[in-house]
Parts: sequence; structure tokens; C-alpha cells
Amino acid sequence: MRTVLFFFFLIGLSMTGLAQSPEGNWVITTSTPEGEEVSWKVNFKSNSTYAVDIDLDGSIEITGKYFIDGSTITVQNDPECGCCNDKGIYKFGLKDGKLWMDPVSDPCELRNPSQKVFFRKAGK
Repeated sequence: MRTVLFFFFLIGLSMTGLAQSPEGNWVITTSTPEGEEVSWKVNFKSNSTYAVDIDLDGSIEITGKYFIDGSTITVQNDPECGCCNDKGIYKFGLKDGKLWMDPVSDPCELRNPSQKVFFRKAGK
């Protein structure tokens, strides 16, 4: 009986969205302070790492690790990137085929949007 209850608990967990994962390729277009639009792709991998391709030119400029706790995702760039490697904390979720991230705290100015942002699913 306990096994059956646990099984239904797991099904309920996945149906409520608490088991959401950002895994996959996501694209977003943002504006620089000068008003130039920049598209970039982030690949959240199943091993809790990510890779970022700025300008969608096929080269990886940023790598890092991510950690999920419920609806909170913490991201931290690898030190080898030569960019901000402070931890950034965001609320996140999946809705209508999009990944949204809403900043909670992130001291990295280059990474931290001022408001909730939406990524669209991308191919490889």
C-alpha cells in the first residue's frame, strides 16, 4: 500500500510542476544599454551544467553550474569564463512552452535582468 501511495505522490508531483526542469536549449533576445539587440542561447544540461552561446554563432562564451530547489534556480558561472562568477538566484518555471526566470538576487550586472524574462525553446 505504501508503494502505491508513493507512486501516486510522484505522479502528483510531476503534474503540479514541482518537478520542472529547465533542461534543454533556450533562446532569448535582449537589448544592450546602447539599444542593440543580442540573441543568445543557453543549454541547460542534465548534469546540472550550462553553456551559453552569445550571438548564436556556435561558440560557447560562458559555462557554469546550476542548482534547483523547488521553483528556485541558482546559477554560477565557471571561474574560467573570466566573467562574474557570483551566484545568481532566480525563481523559474515552464509555461506555454517557454522558460521564465525572475531575478531574486544576482550581483552580476551582465547576467541580471531587471525583471522576469522569457526564453523560447530552441533546437540543438
